[in-house]
Amino acid sequence: LAGAGGPPPSVQLALETARPNPSSESAALRFTLPRPGHARLVVLDVAGRRMRTLVDGPLVAGSHEVAWDGRDAGGAPAPAGLYWARLEAAGEAVARRLVRIP
Repeated sequence: LAGAGGPPPSVQLALETARPNPSSESAALRFTLPRPGHARLVVLDVAGRRMRTLVDGPLVAGSHEVAWDGRDAGGAPAPAGLYWARLEAAGEAVARRLVRIP
């Protein structure tokens, strides 16, 4: 087998594009952590204000999935527009665009 016995492929902090995107309902956010530790996944509006925190705590290394139900921290539906999902973990950060439609 090619590559047998070699080092495993490196795992990097990754945040996939939300699905579906654009969305009028819930959107699934998949992400990968390179090692166990604290992770924070937030949804921000275009001005950088935090709309909702989806993850804020310790997680194991590997793949994870959470859903944003399109609501803000108070439970009100977020208006249609452009948002950002921002993942912070392992001293790194990545962001992906989210679009909410009516």
